[in-house]
Amino acid sequence: MMIREDEHRTLLRLTQLQEEGWRAVVAVRRCNGSRRTLTDLVRLTGLAGQIHDTAKRAVADGAAGPVEEWNTVAALTVRALELHAALIDAIDETERRIYASLSSMTARYATSAGFDDFLNFVCEQIAVVCDCAPVLCSRLRGARQDFIAANGVEVPDQDVIVAPNSPERLALNEHRLVLSEEPGLRTSAALQRLMGNRRYYVLPLVVGSVDYGLLYCSAVLGDTRALDAYLSMVGEIVTSAWRTDSLERELAEHASRVRRELDAAIADTFAGPGNSEAGPPDLTGRENEVLDLLLQGVTNAEIANTMFVSVETVKSHVKNILRKCGAINRSELIARFAERPPTLHAGDADWANEQTTRGDRQRLRGPSQEWSNNLQCGL
Repeated sequence: MMIREDEHRTLLRLTQLQEEGWRAVVAVRRCNGSRRTLTDLVRLTGLAGQIHDTAKRAVADGAAGPVEEWNTVAALTVRALELHAALIDAIDETERRIYASLSSMTARYATSAGFDDFLNFVCEQIAVVCDCAPVLCSRLRGARQDFIAANGVEVPDQDVIVAPNSPERLALNEHRLVLSEEPGLRTSAALQRLMGNRRYYVLPLVVGSVDYGLLYCSAVLGDTRALDAYLSMVGEIVTSAWRTDSLERELAEHASRVRRELDAAIADTFAGPGNSEAGPPDLTGRENEVLDLLLQGVTNAEIANTMFVSVETVKSHVKNILRKCGAINRSELIARFAERPPTLHAGDADWANEQTTRGDRQRLRGPSQEWSNNLQCGL
């Protein structure tokens, strides 16, 4: 008995799908995992779905047909199931490679030389995974954007306005991936040139009410669901890094401003009238001893001998004193505290008397230009 026409078409289609499916599996395996793209994922997923549906239809048609046809249907179905399993393995491996690209972005942010370097790496990964070029990333400045990273082209040195009724404005308003060819949108001539006169997708890089920038890639993939899912995850990584980078910059600027204000306040405190005899409020007892000796013109080695400590310990005390007093060098320190009387330290009542009897080298003396210069050289 002859195979029916509809059943014949199903079996012929299953045979064609098997040939196409095995070619796709072999092509992906030949890559050895070095490059897996969304195009691979969409193609493999589509083939797996078609083979699954066609095999089910072939089994149903064969079961309704004569017994002599069953062997043919069964053989094709078994081969289809083997191919389907191979396609599922290839899909799983492709997905792992794509997720690995996302992980590499996170790792790159932690090790990159700068934020622009991180964004250039992101553009490179998008170009590979989405198999598209060019890829651009811009920073928003009000109604304008300037480009700070790219792949496939040089980073443009021009800024572009975000116009009303543009794909960029729609993406920012609706917080979604937008195709430049959506109805009712007008693309700027400048962006068309930058994207090689191709249609493109634009993704907003937004956190809450803060618009950081825009991400562009050429539209070469027909299935926007896979692209939307991947770019959405990329957007989360980039905006999180951008927010962290902005906070770190703000914190560094705030810390620098506070440090400058504190330094100025300390300098005013010790340079102001009536404060020439006041000592820095946070010097330790040992640092006060070192300061007294510094004001006498004593060298580091002599201070070390006097205090029974190493020269390195003395140098450490000197650095701390200069930092706490806001002085650049010993000359500036001496100028601030030239009139400061020696400090009498608790538990050391004879210390001051001892200093006055050490001879010419360690006697108390007022600052002079000669030993001031010597001190500065000895720092």
